[in-house]
Amino acid sequence: MDDSKKDNDQDIAQPVLNDVVILLTQKRESLISQINKFDKEIEHLRNEYSKNLSSLKEKQHPLQNALQHVEALLKIEGWGTTKNSISHVPNKNDNTTFSFIDKAVEILEEANEPLHFKVIYEKIEKSGFHVPGKNGAATFLAKMSRDGRFKRIKKRGTYALTIWRIAKAKSRNRKSIKSKGTGSK
Repeated sequence: MDDSKKDNDQDIAQPVLNDVVILLTQKRESLISQINKFDKEIEHLRNEYSKNLSSLKEKQHPLQNALQHVEALLKIEGWGTTKNSISHVPNKNDNTTFSFIDKAVEILEEANEPLHFKVIYEKIEKSGFHVPGKNGAATFLAKMSRDGRFKRIKKRGTYALTIWRIAKAKSRNRKSIKSKGTGSK
């Protein structure tokens, strides 16, 4: 009798087990279907993202070039830049910007006499200021000769402060030199 009860229990359990297997199989297929939909959506977004990313990189490149040019100009003016900020060296007296050209004025004021631009440049570099460019001395000379606070005096390459009222160097005019040397006898 115990064997017949076991067989009866198995006969009842078998349809229940089959129903569970069918439900689990259906759930599995449903989950696989949903996963496949997500995979397709992910692939679609990857393709779309890739296209957008390429487009954005193309738009970003000229902006990066322009930023590099602006930062180079700021460095020439004595401003230091980092990724998110611009910094300057404050003037001891008035808390305004203090560039390498301002440092040149300070050096001449301290020397209280005209100096050759290379001497001024070396003192600027020693004081911790950076003059940008491939040839810092040439950049410094170009900037200094355009600044109204300086004037070149008679000795070649030597500069003084304009406020000192020292005679400015005369421009060399090659035509007048030639005409003087070829006078008639």
